[in-house]
Amino acid sequence: MIPGVKQVNLTSVVQSVRENEPVKQAAGQNKTQSSANLQRAAILTGSLAGLAVLGYAGVKAFRGKAPDIKTAEALPEIIYENLPPQAVIKCREWLEHIRDLPAHVWKVDENKCCTVPNPDSKRILFEFFNRLKPEEEKAFVQEYCRMTGFPDLGRINANINKEIMTGLDNMVKDTGNRVLFAAYDSNCSVGRGLGFPGSDCDGLYVLVEKPCSERVNRFILGGSINQRLVETTGEHYPEVFCMEEILKLLDEVDELFPKFRTPEKIAEYKKNLLYTGDSYLHAGQFNIDLAEQIPDVQKKNAVCQAGFFVEMLRGGKILVNNLPENTLRRIKDSAMYKYSNMTRQEGQRGKMKPKLENRPELCRKFYNMSDKEKFEICRDMLEHSCGLKSKTAAKDAYESFDMGDIMDMYKKITSFFDSQK
Repeated sequence: MIPGVKQVNLTSVVQSVRENEPVKQAAGQNKTQSSANLQRAAILTGSLAGLAVLGYAGVKAFRGKAPDIKTAEALPEIIYENLPPQAVIKCREWLEHIRDLPAHVWKVDENKCCTVPNPDSKRILFEFFNRLKPEEEKAFVQEYCRMTGFPDLGRINANINKEIMTGLDNMVKDTGNRVLFAAYDSNCSVGRGLGFPGSDCDGLYVLVEKPCSERVNRFILGGSINQRLVETTGEHYPEVFCMEEILKLLDEVDELFPKFRTPEKIAEYKKNLLYTGDSYLHAGQFNIDLAEQIPDVQKKNAVCQAGFFVEMLRGGKILVNNLPENTLRRIKDSAMYKYSNMTRQEGQRGKMKPKLENRPELCRKFYNMSDKEKFEICRDMLEHSCGLKSKTAAKDAYESFDMGDIMDMYKKITSFFDSQK
């Protein structure tokens, strides 16, 4: 959540969330909301808001490509014998019913460019848990673990990446377009291979070959992904751009670069890529200097997006890379590729968030828990993926973080908030 900005969820804008009615459509399918509402919400939650969730954790150092997910020895599946078939079906159908429920359920306030919480929707949904018999609680644990892969970290993260790839395929299906590139922040929990069910996929960035049609867009991508496996419809909605657009932006940056480059600044920009301190202002000095050369707010925002792309290419967790060799060379020769540092992926590799240290231990302990404890843990994790606070031992596997002065860099790079006064 960005400090000072009310929560906005695009799913609620494009999906018509009604009070006391939890049933949802896939994001991007409801045409009843005005295009003006959608555009205003996109300003707050799309291309810019992703900055606030990037670059605050770390993985072991590597160069040139994203690390492979390190999986431990495969753990056995959670399977209960002699469960009543009707109990299994009941829990399986309920999990399928809520697969697309966003992490935040909101109702639209037509008088504002924001939305407000609608807690009744979740209260009604999670009454389900209070009506389960002991054998149904076991069935829920079994089906939740089967859907997510929990408590096997390798299985969880393989499912997450597979779900994203399926979403990419669905996005371009029957459009005549194709995905050239897809990656996300290598320092987030999923990038480390330590994602839990419903983890954020920070900074998911996609390039397609041809200019985007109405059917090839980030709303369709986010809306087709099982939100119980991975969260993609929150503050940092997936970005989808075409290659031609990004290359044009990189060329424009190269034209501006001679106006502010000096040997001293170039040396500082290179050093900043490995900066491990807390100051986003220091790390993103190239982007700040670049933004000062661009008077137009919309152009600042577009250039900011080009920065996200090159940083995902340079050090992100890459899922797809079908970029032609000549295009790759052109990108890697650009000033943006060499110096942009909004996400601080290279500099934060050695840091570890406490919640990630706690996750493997929780997974190991899970097998020795009582059936009731297993149910409470799985229930807690599922509710957390729907935006509710953890109450059990799972709470140590989640925690908030201090964004430091990231908002100061955000404003300097985009001038977004100045434009809203």
